[in-house]
Amino acid sequence: MNRMWMSCICVCLCFMFSSAFAQAKKTIENASQLPSLTHQYAFNLQKDLQGDWKNIYQDSYAAVIRSLAQQIIDTHKKDLNEYEFTDPSSLKSYWGRMGISYLIVKDPQSYLDLIDQRLQIESNTLVKQTLALYYRAFALYQLGTHQSFKSALEALLDQANPQVVSETITEYAAVAENFSFSITQDGVLSRLNVMELNQDVSTVGLSVVMNLISLYAYKEIYSTHVEDYAKILRSYVLKHQDSQTQSIYESISIEGLPGHPVLIGIMDSGVAPGILDIPLWKNSLEEENGIDDDENGFVDDLYGPAFDLDNRKSSSILFPIEQLLEPIDITLFELEKYYLGYHQNLHGEGSEYVEFFLESKEAYHQKFQNTQPSFSELLKAYENYSHGTHVAGIAVAGNPFAKVLPGRITFSYASKGPKPTIASALREAKMYKDIVEYMKHEGVKVVNMSFGDSLQGIIDRLELHGISNVAYRKKLGRVIFSILKRGFSQAISSAPSILFFAAAGNAANNNEFDEIIPSSLILDNLVTVSATDAQGQITSFSSTGKVDLFANGYSVESFLPGGESVMLSGTSMACPWAVNLAAKIWALYPELEVSQVKELILKYANVVDQDQKQIRTLDMMASLEAAKNISLNH
Repeated sequence: MNRMWMSCICVCLCFMFSSAFAQAKKTIENASQLPSLTHQYAFNLQKDLQGDWKNIYQDSYAAVIRSLAQQIIDTHKKDLNEYEFTDPSSLKSYWGRMGISYLIVKDPQSYLDLIDQRLQIESNTLVKQTLALYYRAFALYQLGTHQSFKSALEALLDQANPQVVSETITEYAAVAENFSFSITQDGVLSRLNVMELNQDVSTVGLSVVMNLISLYAYKEIYSTHVEDYAKILRSYVLKHQDSQTQSIYESISIEGLPGHPVLIGIMDSGVAPGILDIPLWKNSLEEENGIDDDENGFVDDLYGPAFDLDNRKSSSILFPIEQLLEPIDITLFELEKYYLGYHQNLHGEGSEYVEFFLESKEAYHQKFQNTQPSFSELLKAYENYSHGTHVAGIAVAGNPFAKVLPGRITFSYASKGPKPTIASALREAKMYKDIVEYMKHEGVKVVNMSFGDSLQGIIDRLELHGISNVAYRKKLGRVIFSILKRGFSQAISSAPSILFFAAAGNAANNNEFDEIIPSSLILDNLVTVSATDAQGQITSFSSTGKVDLFANGYSVESFLPGGESVMLSGTSMACPWAVNLAAKIWALYPELEVSQVKELILKYANVVDQDQKQIRTLDMMASLEAAKNISLNH
């Protein structure tokens, strides 16, 4: 915002020497003000790609993609000249989109110049040493500073600290080894194909353009050296396999200590019954008979409340994924094996599941290429289906006094998903209130929320559903978002006897600037948790901003609905460690208040200097010891 405080003399001087004074930049204070969200880019599917997204791969259409890339460069340059970016993550996103566009228009030097700017403002040590390794090596090779892609990549890796980067490089190697352009193409095309684009529309928004540019870059840039990339990374991992340092986190079991029952609420995709290590709360007043026996408003709520994708009450504690698979020739067991194999391979493990994954990945994608849902959507459905169970396993680990009360919400697996409406937002807001009220009534002490939504996410989904008017899309998105934000706030505030924990998010952004809910909410009984790896280094995906605590969210082992265990990463996995600690404190010292338990977790966390700021990392032992002392003096 420009401040008009100059005197008349100053104004005259400015006119006299206008060439010496640049116009003050407009300050961007939150994500909704980003000009990139309102830009429209010249493109018509029928005219430019003959109505078929796949034509993007034809050499004769390369000029279309280069034109889009140049439009990204031009609009983003203009924005950077006119606006002051207060949020570093948004600036990084701008540079990222410009960078890949520079490579497409064959300007590797400008790409590397942007990388240098990016590294100058980067505070995360891990990110500094692993940022865009493939594309930096590609650009260096294209520029001629190295004789080969291999030598360029090896030079970048030589600058890295193995103790910091080994786990991340292991994951990068597995991703590269498993790279399949046809599989990647399926995922991107499924997003593009569901877009409701009017044939008369001659412009599209940023998300369409970046999907096209990314897909083109995968084919023309990433595919060219991916095999060498995988081999070099794997060689690096083997060379430094003994460099991993010890975990800073200690998981403490309270088994054998005198304790009291404690009920943990898991607001997520549901929790699978029948897993020995995840004991579930059971509604003793309800039977599975299609009747609301206890007259609490929920039918057959044997393990807790449940809601479907339309935010309406359901009787199933898990998403009925079998119904999704019935018309398709694949079983739930096969899907779980594939999912297990993928993630075990990602972490460098070897197993029968890894073998199954490697043998079947191409065949499955070919087999289900034209099915509804697509194979990538099936995998997303399974990921959603299993998410709550994995989270719950972390929350109860080492606590024999804990039981889980699931509150099932349903996440969309489809590329398009339901259209956001005011009516659906009102139902969703009421759903959160109903789940919290249910948990409060049953005596839940602590609740985990490893999910979230954002204003921009809602606006993007509106665009997918054909709302092309930018101003109307933003206005409607803000109304829907405000309903959800108010619903979250009211639900959490209505239960002061419960301590809530929210995962910060996995977009490496600022949850306040990007308006992510519930993690950005500031409430007395809400703690936001982000992720480090086991060594305490903030992960490359971790969102920051309104973050109260960090915990281990990298390669965390827990259960899938079938009872198998798998390592997953995300702030979703960090958050339940904090819930785990809160539940243990209450199991041992049930007389403590919400404010006391919150203070015990935050005050006795490790305070460490990292990435030019102080962060708190979970210290289970210190918090439990402090709780013991408070209880003795109570």
